[in-house]
Amino acid sequence: MGDIFLQVLNMSITASLIAVAVIILRLVLKKAPKYIRVILWSFVGIRLVLPFSFESILSLLPSSSPVGVSDDGIFPVIDTGINRVDSVIGAVIDVPPADSDVFSSFGFSDVLEIVSVVWLVGVFLMLSYFFFSFLTLKRKTAEKIEIEKNVFVCDFAASPFILGVIKPQIILSEILTDSEREYVLAHERAHIKRKDHIWKPLGFFLLSVHWFNPVLWVAYYFLCRDIELSCDEKVIKDMSCVQIKGYSSALLNCAVKGKMITACPLAFGETGVKERIKTVLSYKKPAFWLIIISLVLVIAVAVGFLTDPPQNNEAEVEGISVISSGSDYPDVSIEITEAELSGISPYIKIKWKNKGSKECVFGAFYDILKKSEDGSFTSTMDNDTWIAIAYMIKSHGEHEKKYYLDSEKIPEKGIYRFETAFNTEEKGIRSENYRVFIEFETEKGIEKSTTRQFSMKDMTYVNGMFSFIPKVEVLPDIRISPYMTLSVKEDDVWKEMGGLDEITLSKDNLDERIRGSGVEGSLSAAQIRAENKRAWQIHVNQGINDDRRILYVFLQQNDGSFLFGQGEYNVEGMTSPNSDSSYLRWICTLEEKSVKPHNTQDTASDGISAAVYEKITAYAGLGADMSSLFSMSENPDKKDYTDPLHLPVIKIESDGDYVAFIETVDDKLNLSDGTDEFPSFYSSTRDCTSNFFEDNVLFVIYSPTSFAWFETVSIKDEELRVILTDFGADKKRYPEKGYFGIIKISREAVKDIKNYNAIFVSDEIII
Repeated sequence: MGDIFLQVLNMSITASLIAVAVIILRLVLKKAPKYIRVILWSFVGIRLVLPFSFESILSLLPSSSPVGVSDDGIFPVIDTGINRVDSVIGAVIDVPPADSDVFSSFGFSDVLEIVSVVWLVGVFLMLSYFFFSFLTLKRKTAEKIEIEKNVFVCDFAASPFILGVIKPQIILSEILTDSEREYVLAHERAHIKRKDHIWKPLGFFLLSVHWFNPVLWVAYYFLCRDIELSCDEKVIKDMSCVQIKGYSSALLNCAVKGKMITACPLAFGETGVKERIKTVLSYKKPAFWLIIISLVLVIAVAVGFLTDPPQNNEAEVEGISVISSGSDYPDVSIEITEAELSGISPYIKIKWKNKGSKECVFGAFYDILKKSEDGSFTSTMDNDTWIAIAYMIKSHGEHEKKYYLDSEKIPEKGIYRFETAFNTEEKGIRSENYRVFIEFETEKGIEKSTTRQFSMKDMTYVNGMFSFIPKVEVLPDIRISPYMTLSVKEDDVWKEMGGLDEITLSKDNLDERIRGSGVEGSLSAAQIRAENKRAWQIHVNQGINDDRRILYVFLQQNDGSFLFGQGEYNVEGMTSPNSDSSYLRWICTLEEKSVKPHNTQDTASDGISAAVYEKITAYAGLGADMSSLFSMSENPDKKDYTDPLHLPVIKIESDGDYVAFIETVDDKLNLSDGTDEFPSFYSSTRDCTSNFFEDNVLFVIYSPTSFAWFETVSIKDEELRVILTDFGADKKRYPEKGYFGIIKISREAVKDIKNYNAIFVSDEIII
């Protein structure tokens, strides 16, 4: 019985939304034909009768099932389709923990069973009142005189009314004059012709089923008024002015002093007499255009409110089709809302939904598994990808998160499973881990990512506030690594700027940064935003002794082209957006170039080839005093690790060195953990096999500070010197995060090296 009441409750809530809309439309359609209102009320009735409907993208209902119950029957599930409403209701509902003594044997399903009994009692009382009223009225009008077929005069009748549903009878008062009787009969016969003697009792029956809903009581009140107004309009539309005045007088004389019985009869002078007289006396035939507009509005309301919103059980994203999904905790689920499996920086976007009463915490890890021919799933990742930041979703909240992929995670066409974990939290106490997954099929695998190089092609925007307009020919080339690390070629030296952060273009981060009139042919911010598919940005220190930061933006447009821009970033904007005075100086279209192979000379003045080494910043996790662990350093001129300027450097030349390093630090640092921005150590050195060490050397630098980035790598005077800089992370929030600086460099490039040092600089340290 609880399930039946839950269905009735959901029907009542959705019908209430239509009822509110109709009440508002009554004011909008004040001069429209009154039968339009009755048609609109019929839509409310349809919603109250039918437990199902067709799905449509044009539906105006946010949800067809606002209230539900969890699979275990313990918790209510609120899904109105409006997050703010869900959050407020979720906060009001106080649900004890699932493991409490109360809820161990008593849940929301049991509450529904109890409430359903109260509901049935209310329905019984309402229907009893209906039938008692009808029988009482029939008994009191038993003595009556038939003056015409189905027309009777009765002493009891204070006002004319219709009695009966199957065989309706018109009951008249004996005090009516002949002219008044003519008007009354015209009105009551119009009711019968329009079947109002059926619709009004049906409306009361539906109200009896939904007696607990105050909105529907108001709706029934307006339905009764609109039935009478519509009937009045039908009767008087062909009357003369004199007849209309006579009709109004009849209404006034037949007005009921106090209520007659009333759930079932259609009494001539019972409902809204004052409003009806005013409407009758001011009646004007509606204009044809108003009738057309009203009918169009009726159709729109029918489509919008009689159809259900589509259920997005499967993601309709390019290249992916969802097969199934599941969760150990039924109130928390995930779905794929967006995917990009080709092009630069592939990803899938996952929407987390928390319909429970507790907060949900996720972000611990994710794994990608591939389905084998025998039906089993095998991870495509050597280790789970750990995400340093934890995300918390409030009760009845949602959160979207991008998970970045590569060719190793989804190497080919097939069926895969995205799997991750979360836990719930209430009053600071977290639950055990729960698992959630989505199984999906891809049309193709992800192509192997490589570093991409671009040169500036055409100037598409120049800040008109500057007198100097740069030439495309003198602007630098750039490189984008598979991990979205930006490198800029300055004075024939490739300088790594750091990892690009993906953003969504908006007026704040684009329009406000494009200033001045520009130059002829410049694109507007609105044009760039309209054609943008994805966007990234980064801001880096202007120089060691300069507080200014250079702003770079990298844009991928819908047509597959790329844009790159440079300007200045206002650091105050990081903490106070209203003070952000960042600007872009220029934006160019890009032309992709082939990256030079390692044996191609691209040597800078410091004597190191930019194409013979690779730099990666990897996650190292929490670290304390690492001086003892890094005592294996072979640098004969190494500085004391307590010196804040110098970082420990490990040179790894063989498989044995690699294994020794892992055995030494694996229990202290997190070699298998990575973040969205930084891969794990294992991930970054996966290609460092025996073959790798035949021609290459690996340098590992440990930086105990937050978010260290490579500034330069140089070889000069028989010394390898690495400079890292602080990315500007919040040290109070991330006080002990550590990172690896990993350099893969050819043996030929370092054959004459005698010393190697790593130096860290930041705003607080001046060399």
